[in-house]
Amino acid sequence: MCSHVFVHTTWNKVCTECGLLQRILLLDTYNVFSAPLMRGYNRTQRFRVKVDKLLGIHNGPKATDPIWKYLNDKKIFLNTPFDIRQTIQQSKLKLKHYDAIRIFSDTFTTFKIDTGTPIKIKETLMNRFNSLYYDWVKSMLRYFLTHMKSPLLVYLKPKTSRKRNIKYIQKLTQSQKNYEIQRYGLSKIHSQNV
Repeated sequence: MCSHVFVHTTWNKVCTECGLLQRILLLDTYNVFSAPLMRGYNRTQRFRVKVDKLLGIHNGPKATDPIWKYLNDKKIFLNTPFDIRQTIQQSKLKLKHYDAIRIFSDTFTTFKIDTGTPIKIKETLMNRFNSLYYDWVKSMLRYFLTHMKSPLLVYLKPKTSRKRNIKYIQKLTQSQKNYEIQRYGLSKIHSQNV
């Protein structure tokens, strides 16, 4: 049995006794500005960034983004967030950054509103979002699998409270109605009275 004395190269290590070769991946030193290797979609993080932009505690698009030059060229016509939204809408830019309207408004107009303490507002919004998101995720999987009549239901935790289950189904039903109204418009959801 070899006691393995390894020699390291940039992409593998080799035992000097038996010749065992093991591939390795060395990462550069930690850098706070670099993203993790595998960064998937994170709904909470996306919501947090939107809240930060809304509250004006985000930098907005990169300084090199064409939106800055475009809005700077049109700033004589910009007085309110509505003006900025309309101007962006009329542009031929590919990335319009609608969620950065607050930042653009602060930069290119004199329009200001007092929102109170942004950190407290952010904390309240994030707490509400996290609560809603947790309830949604917790109940959504069972709801989908039940409607699919999937045998995978046996792996989920059984329902513990009939009352809570009814509450979740009502929330999901209401969320689905709201989604349909937003997506398809009110007139297609409800029948018109004659």
